[in-house]
Amino acid sequence: MGEKLTDVAAQALLTLLRSDSSVDSKVASLTTAKSSIKQHNLPDACVSPLFESARLAMVSQHTALVNAGFTTLNHLLTRMTRQEPRAIVRETKATLPL
Repeated sequence: MGEKLTDVAAQALLTLLRSDSSVDSKVASLTTAKSSIKQHNLPDACVSPLFESARLAMVSQHTALVNAGFTTLNHLLTRMTRQEPRAIVRETKATLPL
């Protein structure tokens, strides 16, 4: 079972996705975040970096990273629908231009 995601971990994921790290490490980090999103409520400070992380993954040139980004976004939207629906509205402007 995934550990509860903290704001530090969400920022670290965002930093990793912006770096030149390997695609495999990015996919693994997104998958870990996805399982945490599925299992636990998210602190408010995590929401924006997670949406941005999913967006960065979805615009990647690597199929595995794009797939991980879309599945993470799916779980994030499901979690936010249950936890805080207004967060979806806040993040739509940045995520939808994709």
